[in-house]
Amino acid sequence: MKYLMGILMTIATFTHLVAQEKEEVIKKAVSFENTSNPTLWIDNISGGVEVAAYNGTNVILEITKHIKADTDEELAAAWKKLNPAIITGSDTVEVYVEGVCDCDSRKGHYWRECDNDYNFNFDFKVRIPTHTNLWISTINNGDITVTGVNGKLKINNINGGIKLEKVSGPTDVHTINGDVYVSYTQNPDGKSSYYTLNGKLTVYFLPDLSSDVNLKSFNGKFYTDFAIADVLPSQLVTTTEGERGMKYKLDEKTAVRIGKGGVLLDFETFNGDIYIRKL
Repeated sequence: MKYLMGILMTIATFTHLVAQEKEEVIKKAVSFENTSNPTLWIDNISGGVEVAAYNGTNVILEITKHIKADTDEELAAAWKKLNPAIITGSDTVEVYVEGVCDCDSRKGHYWRECDNDYNFNFDFKVRIPTHTNLWISTINNGDITVTGVNGKLKINNINGGIKLEKVSGPTDVHTINGDVYVSYTQNPDGKSSYYTLNGKLTVYFLPDLSSDVNLKSFNGKFYTDFAIADVLPSQLVTTTEGERGMKYKLDEKTAVRIGKGGVLLDFETFNGDIYIRKL
């Protein structure tokens, strides 16, 4: 009997330790009041973000909310506290996750790491008007993909990749641990930058690309099928006046010209190669 009781107690303890989890798909549609130059902000923390353009006027959101906790009580508390929030303005829509560490992840707020009794993911699938500007960020457990958008793009990830397909606007992409892939339907007409700390950069441009290109990689190489028209001299980045006269600091990046030059394209990796390809 004592042996049987020990087994039952072990089973009860094991059952108590089994994690509890819950998932829900949230669907919403919001609109821009001013559609001439709209901007969508998505501030995620844990989870991926997929955005695709379509021939419509609304921002259509499908958000998968997933929370896992040790007990039913902890799950219920986390489920109530963590939710997607939406703020609309005349020409902006901002989506973020509220309730994390009793603060929020809105732009201008820095999410701090904290101890939780739960794990959570919010995975975003979004459809937007083609000409929308995008500002997207996430931190863990997901990649960011954007397809068919013609607006300005500012995309940040920390532990995941970034993939932009069939885009055309000025681009600023930055990730810490992941690859970056970009393909354009029209070469960007404004300064663009591409950065990853650990990963490779692969960017496809149209054959008529004409730009000045900055390149920097600590443990990587540069590959391109565009003809290099010229290697540019180092740039002066800071100037200070000292006892012996003016002191100049040179940029450590390699600069080359493609075509006749023009729009500045900036590429930087630490551990990874850089590929500038022709479509």
